[in-house]
Amino acid sequence: MSYSGGSWRRSLLVAAALVAGGTAVAASSPGAVAREAAPDATGQAWVGSWSTTPLVGSAGFNDQTLREIIHISLGGDEVRIRLTNAFGAGGVVVDDVTVGVRDAGAALAPGTERPVTFGGVQHVTLPAGAEVLSDPVPLAVAPQQDLAVSLHVPAPTGPATRHAGAYTTSYAASGDHAAEPSASAFTSTLSSWYLLDGVDVLTAPETGAVVALGDSITDGTNSTVDANRRYPDDLARRLLAGPPGQLLGVLNEGASGNRLLTDGGSSGVSAQQRFDRDVLAQTGVRAVILLEGINDIGHDLGPVSANPVTAQDLIDAMSNLTRAAHEHGLRIIGATMTPIGGSKYDTPDAEARRQAVNEWIRTGGAFDGVVDFDRTARDPADPSRFLPAYDSGDHLHPNDIGYQAMADAVDLNLLYRRLTRAADLADGTVYLSRIETNRFPDSQVAFIDTTMDAHVRPVGWQITPNDCSLAPRLRFWEHHSVDLTEAPVDVTQRLACSRQIGDAEAAQWRDPSYVLGGWVPALVPPLGAR
Repeated sequence: MSYSGGSWRRSLLVAAALVAGGTAVAASSPGAVAREAAPDATGQAWVGSWSTTPLVGSAGFNDQTLREIIHISLGGDEVRIRLTNAFGAGGVVVDDVTVGVRDAGAALAPGTERPVTFGGVQHVTLPAGAEVLSDPVPLAVAPQQDLAVSLHVPAPTGPATRHAGAYTTSYAASGDHAAEPSASAFTSTLSSWYLLDGVDVLTAPETGAVVALGDSITDGTNSTVDANRRYPDDLARRLLAGPPGQLLGVLNEGASGNRLLTDGGSSGVSAQQRFDRDVLAQTGVRAVILLEGINDIGHDLGPVSANPVTAQDLIDAMSNLTRAAHEHGLRIIGATMTPIGGSKYDTPDAEARRQAVNEWIRTGGAFDGVVDFDRTARDPADPSRFLPAYDSGDHLHPNDIGYQAMADAVDLNLLYRRLTRAADLADGTVYLSRIETNRFPDSQVAFIDTTMDAHVRPVGWQITPNDCSLAPRLRFWEHHSVDLTEAPVDVTQRLACSRQIGDAEAAQWRDPSYVLGGWVPALVPPLGAR
């Protein structure tokens, strides 16, 4: 299967959303609708703070209120709610929607309940296969806060689109109780999220989001329920401590059982099929971490029906997704597959394929960076298995400590790719590098896929004396430098003896083992895990 960004993208449609007054509501098909992070009139921008992967549903609802609890990564001054009927067989009516800050259980913090409207009204029909984005809601929210989104469905929904493994307790009540802050009517609990797949926040324009795309390990299988201990949760907490002005939200697009090559029924469409919807269409997305392939190997399913999967099948699919990400200006970080020794997937053939794909992820140069989850999670005494301290018990999924170790293994610089700038630094005052050629004639500096503000001088580089003929061995290189809006930097005034390198050359220099001449540093488990 080959990926073409255009071939997967589906057009924006106007929902036949029988809203009061006949107002039409914009919605998208299970493909993607672009949700740009362009600054609004206040100078702020919308960015994704929480999301989940919509999957085929089983349960249905009738005259019930669902109070769904979510944990956002970023704060903001306003919020928008995204509802989904991606896998519904028919339209789903929602006639009362609210959002508020969760206090405890199903109760809302006093004074935080807000009505949610769509085209100015609360009544909306979600067409089959569509999603609907709400109007902005004036609710200030903090990072790492629990929100409660309440939906009343007045009529039978049929099997409702859901995300099965929420690892968060939500609630249900009979009748319409969406506007009630009290928990008293919510006497039933839910272990899945239904008809809900995203929350955006209005925040500083330089804020962005990173998507964690993957299977059950990204989804957080076997993590502690209601504790938000999935690796993307842990990563979001790390990012909040990042450099000022470089905050990133984390959007968890993991799905238990998901595969890279083939659709998996209740496990969702393949990662290739959903890449447009779950990655490219996310609001303010800057980067994606790809952790997929282990279920393809475990089920031995290749891209052609009844054919076993090969390492090359997975490599080809990952290459397709790297091209798609780059076509849309995103960084894509490849994550190695974690150990399977002792698990239900453990066979010599499966392990050989896992090792082959992991080696390509590390050394193939296709990704903008690599996070080596395999090396992080494995037992040094038996590298085919999880480190016991990180093993949840099934030898396939980490526990809470293991998920934290995975989050800690992510080099945040791979996600930022941005040069720092002091608040009082004037535009056009900084060089990318300055070299005295008589002292350092063999200097090499490369900036690859870097975001630069206007403080960088148009010339970029400085050599002393200013004579390129005296620097024949100097290597000042750049590839795909962009400004804060992700537009390409004007490099027409760069120093004459600097060079813009091409994709193939940049791919080599993204590979740490190439930069280090084949040396791969060994990672030692934390002391508490030994």
